[in-house]
Amino acid sequence: MLGGGLAGSTVLERKGAAMLARNFKPGFRIELHHKDLGIVTAAAREAGVVIPLGASVAQLVASLNAQGDGALDHSALLKLVEQLSGR
Repeated sequence: MLGGGLAGSTVLERKGAAMLARNFKPGFRIELHHKDLGIVTAAAREAGVVIPLGASVAQLVASLNAQGDGALDHSALLKLVEQLSGR
């Protein structure tokens, strides 16, 4: 469903096989996303702009980082989604 058309995902095209193989070798690390999302959410707060999806992603990334997965690639968000799903 996410493999093509308007719902297509470049991330899945590039990282899907590695995610299925549980290979979360860093490309762009979670800890760097955590830092950048902190900057984004602070800027949005300062500007009085609501970014609900950005805030949700920031929370997910912060959770992974807090669990010690900061050195993994951002595709490791799959681990957290599985954890939240009870898998």
